[in-house]
Amino acid sequence: MSRDLAPANVANTSDIVEYLVSDASPLDPNAPKGFIERYIHSELYKRFPRIQSVVHSHSNEVLPFTFSGVPMRSSIHMAGFLGV
Repeated sequence: MSRDLAPANVANTSDIVEYLVSDASPLDPNAPKGFIERYIHSELYKRFPRIQSVVHSHSNEVLPFTFSGVPMRSSIHMAGFLGV
């Protein structure tokens, strides 16, 4: 999960912080401050162990999929900086 940066400002892997699923604490105790939403992500991973990712979005383009019954397909349109 990105440290306390907006997605558009994530530039490289040093902007990513790894967290423990058990309690959402960072693996690196010296990691930069992270978003409090990490607790939501952690709880979802614990409750649904088969999921592969959690998308937390307030985007008007994404919200309709949460209640329309139309399935949302996976995409990784903003992960180009991670490399291949």
